[in-house]
Amino acid sequence: MQNKFVLGISAFALAVGLAACSGETDENAEGQNDQTEPQTEEAEIAETNFDDIPDVVATINGVDLLKDDFVVEYNNAKQQQMMMGGQGDPSSTEVDEQLKDQSVNFLVDTELLTQASNEADVEVTDEDVNEQLDQIKAMYQLESDEDLEEILSGQDLTVDEFKAQIKESMKPQKYIEQEAQIEEPSDEEIQSTYEEIIAASEGEEEPPPLEDVEDTIVEQLKAQKTSEAANDILEDLREENEVEIFV
Repeated sequence: MQNKFVLGISAFALAVGLAACSGETDENAEGQNDQTEPQTEEAEIAETNFDDIPDVVATINGVDLLKDDFVVEYNNAKQQQMMMGGQGDPSSTEVDEQLKDQSVNFLVDTELLTQASNEADVEVTDEDVNEQLDQIKAMYQLESDEDLEEILSGQDLTVDEFKAQIKESMKPQKYIEQEAQIEEPSDEEIQSTYEEIIAASEGEEEPPPLEDVEDTIVEQLKAQKTSEAANDILEDLREENEVEIFV
């Protein structure tokens, strides 16, 4: 599997649409566009050519994954690469093919996990959804439900509809956590990671004491273990299910 599944199948993926509607994010985007204008012009040329992409980019157990969703994911991946200063010319043929491969595999992995989570009757609670929603509101500095409603209205969504999307989008992540059964990092793992951080920051500012960063290290280690487990789970799912890719 060429594309490593990123544990981003969550409400944060849905929140991408909020960025396009929020005034503050638009201002930030203007600054980023000023810095990357030459690349953006080249990327727009590459993004307009999807003539060779079939209407159905893949099928998973008879479920069609459509070109329209592929184009959205491709454009998101290219924009992210440009914003993060990705290696290579984003308009080159080689990078274009890599982004196409990445995009279709992301869609395939998402569908595989969605189907698996539905078969396993994975449950996402209202508490889970509200916690995720609070994180989204904090990310976009939304102070009230009214602020959220105003942004969602631009996408013809109500808060309840958005919560329903969040619930569905969280199922694959919950499935991975359920299947992976990630244990809490040991004291030895935490200490080792802390020492690596100190070694990497040698000569810079005085490193913080372990107790100040322990929670962050624990979350980092759990995320790494979950990511590794996700890749193993997806490899198994690809072997066990009928997967056809046409891109």
